[in-house]
Amino acid sequence: MKTLRSKLYFLDGLRGLAALYVLIHHARWVLWEGFYEGFLRHPELYNWWNTFLVYFFALFKYGHEAVILFFVLSGFVIHLRYSFTISELSGAARFDFIPYLKRRFKRIFPPLLLALVFTFVVDCIGAYLQLPIYAFPSPYASINTNLIPTHSLISLIGNLAFLMKVYVPVWGTDGPLWSLAYEWWFYMLYPFFFFVSRKNPWLPFILLSVFSLLANTFTIFPIHLLNYVFGLMLTWWFGAFLADVFTASIHIPFKKLMYLGLLPLSFFIVGFFVVLPMAANYHYTLCGIGFLSIFAALFHFNRKNNLQFLDKLRFLGDISYSVYVLHMPVLVLLSGLIMAASPDNTLPENFNYVILGIALGLGLGYTGYLIAEKPFLKKK
Repeated sequence: MKTLRSKLYFLDGLRGLAALYVLIHHARWVLWEGFYEGFLRHPELYNWWNTFLVYFFALFKYGHEAVILFFVLSGFVIHLRYSFTISELSGAARFDFIPYLKRRFKRIFPPLLLALVFTFVVDCIGAYLQLPIYAFPSPYASINTNLIPTHSLISLIGNLAFLMKVYVPVWGTDGPLWSLAYEWWFYMLYPFFFFVSRKNPWLPFILLSVFSLLANTFTIFPIHLLNYVFGLMLTWWFGAFLADVFTASIHIPFKKLMYLGLLPLSFFIVGFFVVLPMAANYHYTLCGIGFLSIFAALFHFNRKNNLQFLDKLRFLGDISYSVYVLHMPVLVLLSGLIMAASPDNTLPENFNYVILGIALGLGLGYTGYLIAEKPFLKKK
């Protein structure tokens, strides 16, 4: 098992890089004036270095798509231990409900509770100072549309019940919490698909493909939450599918799965990312297929621990969850302070504050990890 675990260390590095990507995405969004609302209006204000940074940071504009990588990775990690059990015991495999729920609760709730308290405190500071975003609209439509701080009791209860963006808004300015609703309900539905997987490892994949089609195209489920969750759970199961390949429950070489990446690439080339309905999550499913193929390639090339450079980024993986749930409120507060200090409430042309925001996000993530994660995790 120790050897197996060491072969999977590179996944921690990937998880850390994904969290860093989301952090940079948000810092670019709320701490810089923007491409359309700023750069294109007065490109003459940008020197060569800042122009280079405009296009460099443009690589980080796919924040929601990056979250799909978390889903695929989560599906792999959750299902891996059970896939080994099923491969050994087949239909006799049992599911440890209570220990499973305890592990999931300890993993997801402490950082979430810290994030809810931290967000409330930071948002109260911003509102007290009557900063843009909190007290009145900023000059930026994208910020005003996506950041509407809400601190009602109903919102708090809904966030604790993982119903954000389904029945209640996310808590305050902590927008990234939207993905936790998906993650939690993936966890809750997983035991059913575990039992289905005992019959045949292909059955969950087939069922979730059908459920995804029904949820995204027809919204056929009578409970809105099910349409919401099943709209993306197939992307989570892509990771579980990889776990079955890893344990040889499904006999497909990783080398062949690599070529699945050609499917989303072909859709992207012909412009289907624009044609397919955004609300239907089809483009996220394509992203999931792309990440499945990338993971397959990594597993294929890591047969002899060839990805040790990713192993060295495990420290980022350790703090990734705290980085993810804690960074946004402080970036929004910093954005409000910057706009309030400007004569016309605008954000700067340079990326100095973006870099500062990234550093703050990483520092908060490390602090949150020490407070709300490390004490609840078993030493390995």
